[in-house]
Amino acid sequence: MTGTVLNVASVLVGGSLGLAFGNRLPERVRGTVTAALGLFTLAIGVRLFLQSEEPIIAIGSLALGGLLGEWWQLEDKLKSLGAGLEARAFDRICVGHVKPGGGTDRSQRGKPGGSRLGAGAVVRGG
Repeated sequence: MTGTVLNVASVLVGGSLGLAFGNRLPERVRGTVTAALGLFTLAIGVRLFLQSEEPIIAIGSLALGGLLGEWWQLEDKLKSLGAGLEARAFDRICVGHVKPGGGTDRSQRGKPGGSRLGAGAVVRGG
């Protein structure tokens, strides 16, 4: 239970920091941080793989999972689900008279001058 609480707290803190300061960092720095986190995750995975008593099971699981995921087209389905949830959440946040607003309209079309997070923050008051 402690691990779950720690995980939730770290995601909330990290996500909040990313929302607060992410746009202030240059794209190059954001890319470097993302790459560093990816390498760290890879290192943990390699370490756990090397400690495994049955590495053939890990290899077989990865291969089988990859094949089934491609066969069932899981990535496409998850992308579609995510897009649907994002649109639904945006509709629930931007209600009533705010929807026709310029910033909201620009953010939905992906044009400069508005973002979904920015529009949501305006609607919620911060």
